[in-house]
Amino acid sequence: MMSNEGKLVYAHRLVYELHNGPIPSGYEIDHRCNQSKCLNPEHLEALSPEDHDARHRDERERKYGAASSKVWNLIYSGVHRRDIKRRTGVPLHRIDAIARQIRSNERQLLPLAA
Repeated sequence: MMSNEGKLVYAHRLVYELHNGPIPSGYEIDHRCNQSKCLNPEHLEALSPEDHDARHRDERERKYGAASSKVWNLIYSGVHRRDIKRRTGVPLHRIDAIARQIRSNERQLLPLAA
């Protein structure tokens, strides 16, 4: 994360705003290159959550199986992993793998230089 006017922000969101102006309310920034560490402004695009999810749904399903999109959304919604298992039938080890990928993506943030 980086600090911008005293607020912590994701590096890719700050780069997008510096090059394209404010992110529309409720929108997310997508890495069109599918490289979460990338900060090239030409690779960043503002999408609605629905469009962002749809763009990456097929990729997640190939990587994690057909129920992964539902699992992904439940993890982001803060649902406990055992409840996710009960709701989806996805084994805990698969839920944990998806959660690890989410945490890995969240850790790939640019630290603020002093």
